[in-house]
Amino acid sequence: MSGETMDSSNWILILIVLGVLYLFLKNRKAKKAYLKKVSFIEDEVRELKKEIMCVISSNIYGKEIIKTLGSVKGTSQSIITTDESTRIADNEAMYEMLIEAKILGSNAIVDIKMNTPTFEVNGSKWQTSQIIYTGTAVKVE
Repeated sequence: MSGETMDSSNWILILIVLGVLYLFLKNRKAKKAYLKKVSFIEDEVRELKKEIMCVISSNIYGKEIIKTLGSVKGTSQSIITTDESTRIADNEAMYEMLIEAKILGSNAIVDIKMNTPTFEVNGSKWQTSQIIYTGTAVKVE
């Protein structure tokens, strides 16, 4: 009887180890995909900023605004919990705003404002933040 117990407990232990290994590898793969996405967004923001000037003022020195195209907004998908997540959230929100401006045919965004509203996560009483950028897409020459 003790031999049977030993065999079943060994199988249970093996299954637990395999389960933990599976979860570890799955998490590692998801993290790698997430970091690839983060890198992609950072690169895209860098490239879009070469095409679209971004300023916090109403005017761009040495440029004339020839057409106002409309309001643009970008909201981060990531929630801010650390310095790294702040950088990621900042890039996500900026990327979304720049894409909206590009779709409108803009080559500049003026009056850029950043807001970091705080909210409660699913009734947990935990306060978190995200980043929201707003601005006005314009055409300058």
